[in-house]
Parts: sequence; C-alpha cells; structure tokens
Amino acid sequence: MSDHHDEPLRRFQVVRTRDPEVMRDAMLMRFGASSCYIPFDPSFFGRANFVAYPAVSIGFCSYGSEATVQFPETDYVRLQIGLRGFASTCSGGQTTQIHPDCSCISSPDQTATLRYGRGYEQLVLRIERTALDQQLSRILGFLPKGGALLFEPALRADQPHARTLRQMVLFFAAQLQEHATTLPPLLIAEFEQAIIIAFLYASRHNCSDLLRADARDGAPAHVRRAEAFIETNWQQPITIDKLTTETGVSSRTLLRAFLRHRGYTPHTFLKRTRLNGARKMLEAAAAGTSVTSVAFVCGFGNPGHFAKDYRLAFGELPSDTLSRAKQR
Repeated sequence: MSDHHDEPLRRFQVVRTRDPEVMRDAMLMRFGASSCYIPFDPSFFGRANFVAYPAVSIGFCSYGSEATVQFPETDYVRLQIGLRGFASTCSGGQTTQIHPDCSCISSPDQTATLRYGRGYEQLVLRIERTALDQQLSRILGFLPKGGALLFEPALRADQPHARTLRQMVLFFAAQLQEHATTLPPLLIAEFEQAIIIAFLYASRHNCSDLLRADARDGAPAHVRRAEAFIETNWQQPITIDKLTTETGVSSRTLLRAFLRHRGYTPHTFLKRTRLNGARKMLEAAAAGTSVTSVAFVCGFGNPGHFAKDYRLAFGELPSDTLSRAKQR
C-alpha cells in the first residue's frame, strides 16, 4: 500500500516527508503527541493523512522505519487498525501487539506509548468520549453509573463484530477519499453514528454485558421484515419508500431501528446482500460470465465502484473470484 495511489485518505494529507524532524513536528503539533522518537534510518518516509468530524476522526500513518510516539491522556478513544506490518501499544499497564489480525484500543484518560515496526501502516479511528456516552445512552435508554468507559485493548479481527467494524472503517475511508466534497452532512453523521454503534458492540468494555443483554432482546419486527424483503428482492430496485410500505413504519423510525439494533442502515444491508449475491454468482460462474455482467445483474451500475466495494467486503477483486472459479 505504501507509495500507491490507493493510500487511504491521501486527499487529506497532513505530512509527507523524508525528514524525521518534519514528522516529529507534525506528531507533536498536529496530532497532540507528547514525544516522538525516530532513530536514524535512510529508509524513513513519514506519511500522515487525517480528517476530523464532530464525533469521529480517521487517519492513516506510516513511517517506513521504526518509531516510538507517546500520547498524553486524551478525551477520546483510539482504535489502531493495522494494515501492514507490526506495531505495539502500551496503555493502562498492558501491551498489545498490533497487526492485520489484531487491532488495539486505547481508552480515554490513559497515556499511551506506540511503537511502530519497519514498514508498519495503520488506520487510526478516534471517537470522542461524549459521542460514545451519548450513543450508549441512546441504545440502553440510560447512561450506566460507574465512571468512564474502559476498554480491553486487544480487538481480534476474527470476531464477527470486529470484522464488521473494520469493514465499516475501511469503507468510510474509501468514501471520504473518493467523495468527500460531495457527501451530504447528514450522510457523514449517519456514518459516524453507525461506526460508533459498531465500535461499542465490537469492543469489550465495562458496559459490554448491558449491550449484549440488549442485543439478545432481538430487533423489532419491522427491522426483520425489511431484511426479509431485501433478501427476497435484492435483484430488484429497492427504495426507502418500498421498505416503509412493506414494514408499515416511517423512514425515520426504520433508520433509527436499524442503527440501534444492527449498527448500520438499510442501504448498507442492501449493499451487503447484493455483494454476497454477486460473490455466489462469480463463484458459480458459467462460460461467458463477466464481472461487468454480474455487477449489473446485482444492481451495481458502476463496475469500478462495484470492484472497490467487493474488495473491501471480501479482500479480493471480483475478477480474482471469477478467475479462480473458471480454473476449477
């Protein structure tokens, strides 16, 4: 991923330099680090991209070489998603190894020491503490007593909720890279809310048991009806009006129910259902099947966007799936 045009969030560049001093200044002045140590290494190439919204901020960083960065206590939770290579973070007396199969969470009000290995690249998600508290209160109907949220630092990628969260963050970063200037503020707010909900359910913290008890209550009938309708009719045009007619509730009620009980919007569920359908078609490809034809059949009008969404969902291009199927 290092020097390619698909570098996450490159349009939100903060620093891109081969001078360690410039990188140190950026980490101290722009990102709030208390110290930044970069030993001499001719392969050093520091890059950092960052975009902030009211509740959620997302960034990308890489040093090319080893580096150690310390952060003071913060008023936000930090999620480090390893994209390539290895790193570690020490916070709250625990050290967590970070790589593509394990992310790390640093809780608010805790200092953190981040050590990056050579060639390490990561996405960093920041969620403001007030936004976490507000969303937790909305889900549970009350704000639990007992102080601030405290998170277990290790978040393994093989957990279902963790996979969903990772995919959502990658998708959000991809949308910002491609459409940042045209995304409506309401859609940005929906992305923020969906990511916060997904994060609360994916991570382990001192209110996790309350959330899991809430999840066991099950989604309301209108959410299940909407999902069943989408799963049956995903190859047909589906609008929010069709879903409200099918479920008998307003679009606002349906959206809020999906976000609360599923952590994503009906549109996201529709896209995932169509992507799953496309994957099945590609895996069972007949002679003459093409990626473009599958994309159109599954409701994706732009093959390029389809390929990007497919890669985010399954970790490979649709052409890779098709090629493998044709070799059988």
